[in-house]
Amino acid sequence: MGDVVERDGDLIGDGVNVASRIEPLAAPGGICVTGPVFDQIRNKIPEQVLLIGRPELKNIEIPIDVYGVALPWEDAPAPLPRPSGATGASPSRRVILAAFAALAILAVAFGLTSMNRGTSAPKSAVSPAVAPKGPAAPTIAVMPFANHSHDGADAYLADGLTEAVAISLSKISALQVIDRYSVYSDRGKTGEAREIKKSLMASHLLEGSVQKEGGDLAIRIHLANSTDGKIIWSENYQRKMGTILKMDQEVAEEVARGLKITLLPSDRERLSRTADTPEAYEFYLKGREQQLKFGPDTLTKGIQLYNAALKLSPHYAPALAAIARSYTLLSTNYRRPRDVMPKAREAALEAIKYDETVAEAHIALGFVYLVYEWDFPAAEREFKRAIELDLGSSDAYVNYGLLLSARGRFDEAAKYLRTAQEKDPLSVVTSNWAEWGYFALGRFDDSRRQSEHTIAIDDKFAL
Repeated sequence: MGDVVERDGDLIGDGVNVASRIEPLAAPGGICVTGPVFDQIRNKIPEQVLLIGRPELKNIEIPIDVYGVALPWEDAPAPLPRPSGATGASPSRRVILAAFAALAILAVAFGLTSMNRGTSAPKSAVSPAVAPKGPAAPTIAVMPFANHSHDGADAYLADGLTEAVAISLSKISALQVIDRYSVYSDRGKTGEAREIKKSLMASHLLEGSVQKEGGDLAIRIHLANSTDGKIIWSENYQRKMGTILKMDQEVAEEVARGLKITLLPSDRERLSRTADTPEAYEFYLKGREQQLKFGPDTLTKGIQLYNAALKLSPHYAPALAAIARSYTLLSTNYRRPRDVMPKAREAALEAIKYDETVAEAHIALGFVYLVYEWDFPAAEREFKRAIELDLGSSDAYVNYGLLLSARGRFDEAAKYLRTAQEKDPLSVVTSNWAEWGYFALGRFDDSRRQSEHTIAIDDKFAL
């Protein structure tokens, strides 16, 4: 775009000069446009429009952004090579390709892939109400609750309540919670507390069982010291289904008392945010059980259940955040990113509007910014906030590590990838993330060792 004048049958002007300079940058039969044109066509055409660089153009003094239109019969436009001697924090083409090759391979395992271009990101409000957790905080592994119900259809209660209790515990600023994916890898295994501590690096274990008979619930939970197996706190709950609404909050508060932790006002305020009705909470628990299975059908079913919860409790932020994360997981081989990523963004922003302290919402929003909109500063802000809110989330650490690798901040990236592995030591998915993250950094020996660790966890996992 620019001034164009017709003179003696010729077109002259700044717009013509710019067009003639960027034309050679397009692939044969392809299309390149400048930033002002991109601003006019964004969200108005179905094709992807990707930033390919800010080249030095002859007789054009002010640098301009150049975008490539990904036509249906073409591959996505490749980033332009940087001028020789150029400096700055922008990632090289090699780094971006390596980093996002890793993301693509991880996609089937856990939902990372697909690059697209969307609108720029508004900043989400960052509340100072929750302080980052200190390194000396007790670390709890919430083991999958056993399902003692006779009806297999009630299994969602055990899995959903396990997840809900872990999330509630992560809201307590003086606690750290081992990522749920690592814990779930121990499902069905037996072992002494000392052995589990060695693998999970937890100071305490929370175990329990759930039994449903008709409308009655019997829930048994105990907290043990992982070094000697000594029971620190235990409780048997007898509940009606209609009174389960704040069960996870109640357990979290009892665990804090058992550990002699004084809840801060901000902790209590975060724990108090729950669904409006028991029925909404039950839909949410069913949704968590489906989401944990990570398949396209179960993720879709989970979204349906979360939406059912929102019909009864429209402002329930955890359900909105779970919808957002589920859509990002579907944006892999399962659904076209342009069909689901805008929905993920909308749900994440809605969750943050109602409750800024839900870490899963920030992870989902950061993921959208990272791989769909390529707004790296916005993605970094969201991942860092998620880490502040939930220090046990390997999901946040590994995504942040991959973002840092794409930005060329290799030492920092390695640190966060390593921390993700420490937070989630038995998760084959996190190990696979870290292995490809190291590959993207060019640390091939570390990548090989990480691959060996992945195989040691599950030799049937596709690397």
